[in-house]
Amino acid sequence: MTVGAALSLCVLPGCATHTGGTVRDTAAARYVRGDLLAALDKDHAAVSDATRVAIKGLEFAIISDRAGAAGTVIVARTAVDKKVEISLTDAGKNLTDIKIRVGVFGDEQLSRAVLDKIRAAL
Repeated sequence: MTVGAALSLCVLPGCATHTGGTVRDTAAARYVRGDLLAALDKDHAAVSDATRVAIKGLEFAIISDRAGAAGTVIVARTAVDKKVEISLTDAGKNLTDIKIRVGVFGDEQLSRAVLDKIRAAL
């Protein structure tokens, strides 16, 4: 990374940090190829609990809830039977990466609504 590129990171709103080849901006989420990706400044357990609360608040039906060494994957269905898959990965102390996919091709608006509900539950 050039010095100019590194300096440009800190003039962006939210001032992203550079860690191990990735840019992490915990205030923002990005939508990439059908997945909404974000990092939340809370530990994995807190984000998992908030995700379950958000899903219930959105009146989705939880289909599966798997926790393992790699993280947690919660799959739910909306009232119109759209599949919502939420993957949570522990990314360090008080930091959890989250990936939300709605349906096969994604739905940015619904994904962002789910993320907003999770943030509100934290």
